Amino acid sequence: MLDLRVKDIADPSMPMVGVGMSVSELTRRLSSAAGVLVLDGGHPVGVLTRSDLLSFLEQRRGSEPSRRIASDDVGDPLISFWRGRRGASPTRRRDLQPVLELLETEERTPEGDFELLRTAFTSRYHWSYAAEAPQAIMGDWMISRAAAATGEGDLALRYARLAYDAAVANDVEDWLLASSAEGVARAYASLGDGDRRDEWFATSEGLVALIVDDESRELIASQLASVPR
Repeated sequence: MLDLRVKDIADPSMPMVGVGMSVSELTRRLSSAAGVLVLDGGHPVGVLTRSDLLSFLEQRRGSEPSRRIASDDVGDPLISFWRGRRGASPTRRRDLQPVLELLETEERTPEGDFELLRTAFTSRYHWSYAAEAPQAIMGDWMISRAAAATGEGDLALRYARLAYDAAVANDVEDWLLASSAEGVARAYASLGDGDRRDEWFATSEGLVALIVDDESRELIASQLASVPR
C-alpha cells in the first residue's frame, strides 16, 4: 500500500459538472456518484455532494412548498447555495464529504475499507488540479484519516506529515493548522506510539486554543477529542 501513487488508487471517473448545469441533470449525476467535481471556467472549484443537493431541495421546498423542481431549472441557485454552505473556512471540509460519510459507516467490510481509501485518494487526485494549498492539505489530511481508520498506520503518518508540513509552510488559517496537527496525533495513535501521539495531541490542543472563531474552535476540538489513545 505504501508504494501506491495517488493515480494508482484514485478513481478518475468522478463526474465533472459546470456551474450552469440544470438541477435535474445534477440530480441524475448524483444518483450514481457520491459527489461531482464542479468546474467554473474549466477550473475545479469544489466537490458538490448528495448531502448538498438534498439540503438545497429541502430548503427550496420549504420556501416554495407548492413549486416542483422543473427539469430545465438551471443549477445556479444550487451552486450559490452550495458555495454559501462552504463560505466559512472549516465548512470547506464539505469538499471531503464523500470520505467523511464513508468514515461514519459502522462495521465496514474489507471492501468498505478499500472504498474509503480509494475515495480519499480520488478526492486528493482531483484537488491536485486546483493548485491551492488549503485543498491539498485537506486532501492529504483526509487520506491520513482514512488510512488510520483502516489500520494503515504508516500510510496515515506519511500523509499526516505532508499535510502538517504544508500547513506550516503556507501559513494557513488557524483551524487548518490545528487540524493538521491532530492528523499527526491520530496517525501515531494508529501506529500504537502512545508517546508521540500524546506529544502531537498536546501540540494540536495548544493550536486549537488559538483558533479565533468559536465555531471553528469547537469543531476542531471535537475532532481532536476523537483521537484514540
